[in-house]
Amino acid sequence: MLDVSINATSPGILGGGGEAVTETTYTGSATGWTLSNGSGTASAGTEYAVALGNGVYVTPVYPTSSHPRILRSVTTQLAGMMDWSVTFRVVGLMGSTDGRMMLAVGASDDSRGVEIVLAQDGTVELGSWISTTYTAAATAAGTLPLDGTGWCRLLSRGGVITAQRGTGTSTAQPTSWSQVGGSVVLVGLTPQRLTIFLAQWAGTGLAGAIDDITVREGV
Repeated sequence: MLDVSINATSPGILGGGGEAVTETTYTGSATGWTLSNGSGTASAGTEYAVALGNGVYVTPVYPTSSHPRILRSVTTQLAGMMDWSVTFRVVGLMGSTDGRMMLAVGASDDSRGVEIVLAQDGTVELGSWISTTYTAAATAAGTLPLDGTGWCRLLSRGGVITAQRGTGTSTAQPTSWSQVGGSVVLVGLTPQRLTIFLAQWAGTGLAGAIDDITVREGV
């Protein structure tokens, strides 16, 4: 991927309900993102990559300052919105099976949020957290390819949030999506921060990367 941020806003596109849609896509550039190594490493340039080394354990599956994190504000796009989506491509996830890579949409202080949780075997989970309590809403075991062609999406319609996954290519989104199952309604969530991060509670290290992130206001 090119080391650029497209930041392509597209006002005037109509969503399914006839509302105007604004869409922004990020393709690997660090511009506008905050990289926090925490106990591991976080990098951007050609993709958004996070890693934890052998014996380095950061166990919560909600974002903290100890995680390797890549984050940015999405307040101008999503705050106050009930209809939105965040779509991304999973470049890869390898290493320990005792860890997870997450993409989360949360409050500005990460006090609550929703996320897609990815396992090294291709399992996709929809979850949410409030303070330090995490709840899994739905899981699809071993269904996502991790070869750069697997895509995921967080989708909010009227504040009801679901997760979808599908197989596309390294440059194109899927032509059809499958819902992971279940949904989340997180009362009081104002979506303001997008975070990519990595957790590990055992094992010899884990590394993952995400790219082609599209933040869409209106669905």
